[in-house]
Amino acid sequence: MIGNYIDEPADTKMEGGIRAQVHAIYEPPQEGLPAGVRFLRDPNEKVVHELAARLKLEPVGWIITTLHREGAKYGGKVFMSSAEIRQAARFQNRYKNEDGHSRFVTVVLERTSHIIQQTAEQQTIKQLMDWWRLQLTL
Repeated sequence: MIGNYIDEPADTKMEGGIRAQVHAIYEPPQEGLPAGVRFLRDPNEKVVHELAARLKLEPVGWIITTLHREGAKYGGKVFMSSAEIRQAARFQNRYKNEDGHSRFVTVVLERTSHIIQQTAEQQTIKQLMDWWRLQLTL
């Protein structure tokens, strides 16, 4: 997702909060796997980032689409897989602000049995980001 960050509006009563505004969605090359996707080298990445910067935009997040993951097959309710959490940590390490903090979000779109899309967003914890940066995770 490409967009910008704004202060949370006063009427939400979330003083000091930051909101990501999404203005465009760019889908980089990827390979579908049985348990997710693998991102491939993106020959357009530089151009996409340059164009976004010219428009005063930046990467603000990524989207995971999934079927409902709950029940005995999954050992309970699965919000994000371990591979998705690791990828979120990679992205958050890559997209930091000038203070070294990431506001990059993960949005999970889940298809339920009623064919209704549910959304949730998440940020990985700083500790996991540090583990990934130091190559302490698989």
